[in-house]
Amino acid sequence: MMCETVQNALHLKGTKIMYKSSRFNFFYDRSADEIIVYNTFSKAVIALDSPHAVSLRENHTDEIFTEDEIHVLVENGMLIDSDFD
Repeated sequence: MMCETVQNALHLKGTKIMYKSSRFNFFYDRSADEIIVYNTFSKAVIALDSPHAVSLRENHTDEIFTEDEIHVLVENGMLIDSDFD
């Protein structure tokens, strides 16, 4: 279940919040089909398939990730508000 704060942020006034990949994300090719993403700030580690990793790296997360997946990325510091510097 998505936490209420993130759910409200995703649909604040009917407008979807835009996210960007954290500058603390590092991408490691484990194999042709698996990329390991490590966030040095939050210490979170996640394994993604290549299309999802490319989407995260290039800030196109709304095109491929579900709301629940975006929630996980936000909670782990891999996605941050696009207005955050």
